[in-house]
Amino acid sequence: MNRFPVPFKVVATSLLTGLVVLISLLNLRDRSNWTDPWDGVLWGETAHGLQAQEVSPDSPGQVAGIKEGEVLLSINARQVANLGNYSDLLYWLGPNSAATYTLKGPDAATRDVPVQIGAKRFMTRTDALRIVLAFFHLGIGVFVILRGSRLPRSFHFYIICLTAFVVYFYRFTPKWDGLDKVVYGFSFAAFLLLPVLFLHFCMRFTLELSGGRSRAPLLYIPAAALGLLHLLWLSGHLVDWGLPRDALSAQLMDRIQLIYLCAGFFIGAILLWRKRALARDLITRQQMKWVSYGTMAGILPFSMFYALPFLLGARPGFAMEASMLFLGFIPLSFAYAIVHYRLLDVEVLFRRGAAYFIASSLLLAIYLFFVLVLGRALEWVAPEADFLVICIAALAIALLFAPVRNRVQARLDRFFYKDRFDDRAGLQEFARMLTTEISLGRLSRSVLERVSKTFQVETAALFVADSCRPGFLHLTDELGLRMSEYTDSLAFSEDQLLDRERPSGLAGVDVPNRLHRASPVLAVYGLHYLQDLNLRGRRIGMIGLGELPRGKHFSSEDLDLLGALAGYAAIALENASLYRSVEIKALELERLKIYTENILESINVAVLVLDLEGKITSCNRAFEELYDVPREEVQDASVEDLFAPDVIASIHRVTGAEGWALQSISNIYKLYLQNRRGVSLIVNVSVIPLMDATDQITGC
Repeated sequence: MNRFPVPFKVVATSLLTGLVVLISLLNLRDRSNWTDPWDGVLWGETAHGLQAQEVSPDSPGQVAGIKEGEVLLSINARQVANLGNYSDLLYWLGPNSAATYTLKGPDAATRDVPVQIGAKRFMTRTDALRIVLAFFHLGIGVFVILRGSRLPRSFHFYIICLTAFVVYFYRFTPKWDGLDKVVYGFSFAAFLLLPVLFLHFCMRFTLELSGGRSRAPLLYIPAAALGLLHLLWLSGHLVDWGLPRDALSAQLMDRIQLIYLCAGFFIGAILLWRKRALARDLITRQQMKWVSYGTMAGILPFSMFYALPFLLGARPGFAMEASMLFLGFIPLSFAYAIVHYRLLDVEVLFRRGAAYFIASSLLLAIYLFFVLVLGRALEWVAPEADFLVICIAALAIALLFAPVRNRVQARLDRFFYKDRFDDRAGLQEFARMLTTEISLGRLSRSVLERVSKTFQVETAALFVADSCRPGFLHLTDELGLRMSEYTDSLAFSEDQLLDRERPSGLAGVDVPNRLHRASPVLAVYGLHYLQDLNLRGRRIGMIGLGELPRGKHFSSEDLDLLGALAGYAAIALENASLYRSVEIKALELERLKIYTENILESINVAVLVLDLEGKITSCNRAFEELYDVPREEVQDASVEDLFAPDVIASIHRVTGAEGWALQSISNIYKLYLQNRRGVSLIVNVSVIPLMDATDQITGC
């Protein structure tokens, strides 16, 4: 018996993910702190030796006078035969050191050139793109595994995303310590596994077409062969075969590995197209169609803008390397197909994918403008500000992505929905405004009319929970129905409303505001769906909906939109109910106040009411007659202005308080005072503290 409640696969995956992320952070720290020695010259191996092919402006090489076409013979009298010797000597000298280059010009004349070796950051703009792409893959993988851990293929997909994270993020430094060796091992193993894991996933993808599982182990043979070839090359065992460990052989190995990567994704895309053609189920065919589109949208631009030019000998620039961002379409399309495995979201998948593609393309152009144009201009003012330009560009992309993507999404929605776009776009705003409506009648009519117009349903109804009969809901309003004319009772139990035997089969089954299928009792009247209205785990009511036009079904966007409306409608219904109860209580208090005032007005005892500051808040008719002062004159006046100082002093002396916050009842017998006409009066005075419902003293 397994005493450990968490599956071993989950534990192992969590530990592996934590280890991978920890190594990536340590690697990022080392790469951020590392600087390379740099002379600003691009050296290439030729038959004559290392030849200067390009000299960067304002670089140490240009300052020293190195010219294109010159051949490097030695550094500090140490012979330089190839790029390996050159790199070893440069790192041995280190940044900010002095060196003497021995050069041979085209005229065969040699000269010694003093060069002040500069420093160059190891982290480049391409690293920033790779990090963004890596975390994009990891984020999608985590989202899928958390959102649908029990869905088929989700674990396999997460392993692909984790492997891609390692491929794009990991990069060892020339320091070559223990961490760099681990980083190199992880990145090389991940690079070998990524294409075959993807191919394996494509062979298993969809529930209907699962053929090829028995042949899956054969996919890993090319990965093992390429790994063995690379290890033999690194160890020098391929020298006799014409592959020494030099720059030309390294370029050849890079080309072989790039072909291996692109071939894996292209074969996967072709396999998805083939499985789409063989699929018998319409849902599966449509899903395969858009998943294959997502794969091609990722690998095709990368192959055209990076792989093909690189194989033809082009030197990779930032624009070429930026094309790797297109690879993000591959996990995005598969993630959506895994989490939302149904036909209803194919249109949504296409629109969202198109929105991300267009927005990413626009922002890539902005990024290139920042880095290439403004960066070059800024180099004339501050040559060391290259990292600042990258940071500003990355910040600008982060700030602009959401609004640009939302704007593009709105344009696509308007194109797809046409006349319904304004209704759908305004539904959420309408839902937020619902909470300001406090009339149940107007509220129910507004909800039904807006839902009917947005989703183009001809029939709708609103059922509200019966507070007197738990488990029952009564019909509050209807649209396009005549249920109230054909049924004797407008109260229904939940069993009468819901179809327990036939679940909806729609999205959102695990969320509080879910969509149910209506029972046959309601189907007779034209209601086929019931949308929950839940608040804090309690069912407030339900919205009944008829069928969508032309036999359509609710997509995930429809359900999200309807769920958002249901949440606001539940709050609005609760507010309307609370307002109604408060209104009833307010009417009762108003009647009680009128009753109390009538009692005070009808007695012959003079009554004067004060607040804690001694201001008069009210008096009755008997006080007006006794003191010969109109009520309007004493209202909000101070009691010290009304009575003589000796009267006020007598009251304070008897009550034992300086102010008017009395603790007990006090009586004064035969108190002498004069009214406004100067008539002398001898009265008995009772000073009584007033308290509110919480026993707090409010006056006297």
